[in-house]
Amino acid sequence: MEDFEKTQNTVLSLLGHNLFSAPLTVDPDVDWVEVLRESKMQAVLLVAFKNYKELPIDQNLRAELEKRLMLHTMSNVRCFQDHSYLHSVMAKGDVPYCVLKGASSAHYYSEPLLRAMGDVDFFVPPSELDRATELMISAGFERVDHDHKYHRIFKKGKTRCEMHFEPIALPEGNMGKIFWDYWNEMCESAVLVKDDLAEFQMPSPFLHGFVLLSHFQSHLLSEGVGLRHICDFVVFANT
Repeated sequence: MEDFEKTQNTVLSLLGHNLFSAPLTVDPDVDWVEVLRESKMQAVLLVAFKNYKELPIDQNLRAELEKRLMLHTMSNVRCFQDHSYLHSVMAKGDVPYCVLKGASSAHYYSEPLLRAMGDVDFFVPPSELDRATELMISAGFERVDHDHKYHRIFKKGKTRCEMHFEPIALPEGNMGKIFWDYWNEMCESAVLVKDDLAEFQMPSPFLHGFVLLSHFQSHLLSEGVGLRHICDFVVFANT
């Protein structure tokens, strides 16, 4: 238990240091293999080891770490390209959409490439669902979900997209209506981002925070909350 706490405290100290320049506190007896494993499991490897050359890591582990950092960075670059490709598909068909989490969350990091990326999550208004689906299929995507209640999943090569058409963690009753009122503003108030990494539509700051907290709630009530969820919100709140 004590070793596990050392690992956790080291990961948290690395994140605080690399995200907010907090003082770095590292136990001299910490097991760096476990720190690496925990960082990878929590999807914060790139953030935690941003300044790995300053850390007392032996040469063998450093070589493995450098390889993993390179692979994770390449994966992130590809995912940003996937966001741009999605934007070109939606723009071509003039379908309103908005990226959820992913590149939108990365946009709030001082170095967006540090934010672990996976697939492309985006929202389209329910009224545009069928037209957006036709666009994805015409662009060469294959629909691979099984009639999920909240989203449709599309794959093309290594690119995986989740097209959401209902809010994350929609509550019942009047609160559900309030959630829908916010989500109905998502696409029309979206902001276009175009930089060296990608071009995509992201939510307004208020609605991005709303999505993060809704997603946080859904994870809290199901499989649990990870450090990436927490990092996404604190870097956003810090702005």
